[in-house]
Amino acid sequence: MKLTTTKRLERLHDRYANGDLSRRTFLTLTAAAAASAGLSMPWMGRALAAVQEVRFDGWGGTVQDAIDKFA
Repeated sequence: MKLTTTKRLERLHDRYANGDLSRRTFLTLTAAAAASAGLSMPWMGRALAAVQEVRFDGWGGTVQDAIDKFA
């Protein structure tokens, strides 16, 4: 028997309602289910848009030397 997405989410909600899942776990699993179902939010298109340049602000020192040498 293959579970549908709706049935899985209903079971997840039931486990949360019974106190078997913490709020954090429930929200994590719900977000994972939404992402795997291919749901999109209005802001996702803008967030995935390509940019022409990337700005980097540094404070110098050994970290800046390493970035200059290896990046």
